[in-house]
Amino acid sequence: MLDRHYVISSFQKLEILQWKNLLSFLKSYEVFHQGNKNVLPLNILSKNITYSKRSGHNISDYLFFIIKNYPYFPKEVGLIKSNIFPRHIDLITFKKRIKNEAFVPLYFEKETFNVKKSLFGNFVFQQIAPGICLEIANNWYIKNRAVGKYYPKLEDLYKAIVRNGVFPKYIPMVPGANMIIKSSKILDRTKSFYEDLYNSCTYQDPPSPMPVEAWHLERMMLYLFYFEKL
Repeated sequence: MLDRHYVISSFQKLEILQWKNLLSFLKSYEVFHQGNKNVLPLNILSKNITYSKRSGHNISDYLFFIIKNYPYFPKEVGLIKSNIFPRHIDLITFKKRIKNEAFVPLYFEKETFNVKKSLFGNFVFQQIAPGICLEIANNWYIKNRAVGKYYPKLEDLYKAIVRNGVFPKYIPMVPGANMIIKSSKILDRTKSFYEDLYNSCTYQDPPSPMPVEAWHLERMMLYLFYFEKL
C-alpha cells in the first residue's frame, strides 16, 4: 500500500458526484477550503478539513500544508485541486497515473500536444511529454496585473529558487500544479523557505487575491519538487 497523503485545494461549489468521484480514488486526504463553508458536502467528506485563506489559487494551500506539518510527512504527497477533472485531466487517465510512484504529473489535455504559436509564428506552449509542458518564459500573464511585491517577474523567483542557474528561454511546467511528489524533495528546503513563499503568494486581498507570484510559482513547481538542485 502506498504511503501517500493528498492535499485537496478547494474553493468553488462542486456537485456531490464530483466529490464522490475524486474521493473514491484517495485513501488519505485533507481538504483545504478557501471558500464558503456551506458549499462543502460535509456528509461525505471526512473531518479532515482546514479552512484556509482565500488566495485565489491552489498553491498557497499546498504551502500551508507543508508549513503546518513540516518536517513530518508520508513518503509521498499528492497536490490536487478539487476540480481537477475534467479541467486538467480526465478520470481514466487520473486513475492510471495515481498508480505510479514518486513524481507523477496529473495533467493531460490531448489537444496541447499540438504546438501553440503566436501570431508571428513563435513557439508559445506545448505538452512535450505526458503531463509535462513547455512554455515561453516571457511573463505573458503579468500584463494588466498589479506589479508583484516580492517577485515582479518569473526570473526573480527563478533566481531565488535555483540560485545558480541561468534563466531559460522556455520553462517546463505542469499546468494547474496538480502532481504527486516525494516528501524527500520537500525536505530539501527549510520550513522558513516555504513560509516566505507562502507570504509571497497570499498578500493580496479579495476581490483580486491572486498576485503574479502565484502564477510564477505554478511555473516553478518542477524546480521545487522534481528537478535536482543546482
